[in-house]
Amino acid sequence: MKPIALLCILTFMGISLTASPVQAKKPAAAVQQATKNQQQASLLMDRVQIHALNTAISQKMGGPITAETAPITAEKLKSELSRYQMGRALYHDGRLMTDKEKKELVSRAYGRMPSVNPLRYGVTVKRVDLKSFPTGMRAFSAPTDRDFDVFQETAVDPAVPVLIYHEDATGQFLFVRAYFYRGWVPKESVAETDRATWLTYAAPKEKAIVTNRVLTLGKGKDTALYQMGSALPLEKGRLLLPRRNQAGRLVIQKEKARFDDSLHKGPLPYTEENLLILARRHLGAPYGWGGRKDSVDCSALTQDVYRSLGIELPRNSGEQARTTPGVSFQGFSRKARLSLLKTLPVGSLLYMPGHIMIYSGEKDGVPMVIHALGSKGVREKGAVRKVPVMKVVETPVEILGSSGVTLLMRVTKGIVIR
Repeated sequence: MKPIALLCILTFMGISLTASPVQAKKPAAAVQQATKNQQQASLLMDRVQIHALNTAISQKMGGPITAETAPITAEKLKSELSRYQMGRALYHDGRLMTDKEKKELVSRAYGRMPSVNPLRYGVTVKRVDLKSFPTGMRAFSAPTDRDFDVFQETAVDPAVPVLIYHEDATGQFLFVRAYFYRGWVPKESVAETDRATWLTYAAPKEKAIVTNRVLTLGKGKDTALYQMGSALPLEKGRLLLPRRNQAGRLVIQKEKARFDDSLHKGPLPYTEENLLILARRHLGAPYGWGGRKDSVDCSALTQDVYRSLGIELPRNSGEQARTTPGVSFQGFSRKARLSLLKTLPVGSLLYMPGHIMIYSGEKDGVPMVIHALGSKGVREKGAVRKVPVMKVVETPVEILGSSGVTLLMRVTKGIVIR
């Protein structure tokens, strides 16, 4: 469970919010063509360099999902499940959760645990919430909160390969490992298969990448929502869409790939232009904590933009900040920070504990950032009032927070993805 200190909710004041898309409709194919003639000059990393970076990131996150083949011991499973705790007061539908309710959730999670669980393979068939505990219940740190579910870890797109570690006591939830996260999903959201078929999704020879903010694929009752950066295996120009039959097994539905502004054959070239176009396609979208509201929070935004370019960042902001050694902002004056920021390339990530943003360059000499923002502050009669924003915006980096400290002065690290 993510501690509240890591929420992407910051309180700002005196800010002009820009939420209208910029260049959002430029076709992905045109973007690639535009970069083709200038590729040597504008390509920030080639595919070989990106593969090396992804390998290094994967090793920091426990290794690639495809390398795991051993059965899951009870000891390892208990270690995984023990990461999720409910030590503080939590509220559901405005009322305080009882200790009995909490214990029942924990008991349900451990269930019947054999000494060894054979590893099982699955593929998600719809966009689904991945939770800390096997439940559809939402829990909050305050009785009036309805946005920041502390059980919500992230959202998982369709066609994501998962390793199935365990079932809960009811048999309705699976504890899974996706490449970027572990947690509980409803059993009905996963189609099981054999390892060879699973590798079609875990290590595809060719893939299509969603380059719009969201994209619906499939037909009739089998339609599914995919978010920017989602990957689907390709075979002879056809998308391999995952479906679940009545027995819970994977059935692959082949659909002709139609490459356009929303879907691209492989990742887009990693250029500054493409990065900004992708990021600005989110402007005005709702802030979705943990991927709720079919949208993004701060670190999901950065992850989605970069994975559309082929770079597999971790899911949480703190882990993203550790991707590269980066540039420290700590201990610097305002003037020194502004000078340091000017040395960072557009597209760099700016991190502070609990929040991460994309540096989008200068507008009329003012450094700007694109980020998913929970709230801002407004100064009234010498005090600061918290005002919800709850959307993706482009704002100046030098804005005041409720404590009177600017966002620039709270940045601790700049991350250059190279």
